[in-house]
Amino acid sequence: MASVTSVVLQQNIPNPFGNNTSIGYDIPDNLHDAQLMVSDMSGKVLKQIPLQSGKGNITIDGSTLNAGAYSYSLLINGKVVASKKMIIAR
Repeated sequence: MASVTSVVLQQNIPNPFGNNTSIGYDIPDNLHDAQLMVSDMSGKVLKQIPLQSGKGNITIDGSTLNAGAYSYSLLINGKVVASKKMIIAR
């Protein structure tokens, strides 16, 4: 049985970015209720995106966010299992 330790959250590419960036992930099939949460550096949640199990990529539209630093986290069953930082540059 896979555990949350086998979850993979990749660094966004490109980073820093202007309009769009891609984030790769791998969530074992037996883990459900996964989502990607994007927050500003004060901790305010700006986006929550549901994810499917398996390998995938998600594109973040940075045009709706101000330039600056953000964090993104992978949550499984409401618990953060991995986090990374990304930079939006204009």
